Amino acid sequence: MSHSIGDYEIQINRSHILPFITKYYPECNKNLPRLVAFLQTYFTDLIVMDIGANIGDTVAFIKSESDVPIICIEGNDKYFSLLKKNIKQFNNVFAFKKYFGEKKEIIDFQVNTSGGT
Repeated sequence: MSHSIGDYEIQINRSHILPFITKYYPECNKNLPRLVAFLQTYFTDLIVMDIGANIGDTVAFIKSESDVPIICIEGNDKYFSLLKKNIKQFNNVFAFKKYFGEKKEIIDFQVNTSGGT
């Protein structure tokens, strides 16, 4: 299923809550793109890092306002595959399948997903 963000269409899984959020809280995802656009006026070499990039919706929100390079970090297999598909439409967006933690170590964990996150 697809969802529109600005001039872009991204693929989302059916359980994702993004359509609900953008319909009922349309201003919810506008602060970060405005902040990036503002910072870009002062830092022309600005690079954004999206840790927990999910399906790339934040990329679409930011790219709707600013053409900045974005590094996406997402560890979940299901979301990473959608992220890779969604970022193909953007220039200078790079995705890495990793989880981040406080320290570098290997841990045993289980990922729980709900509502697209």
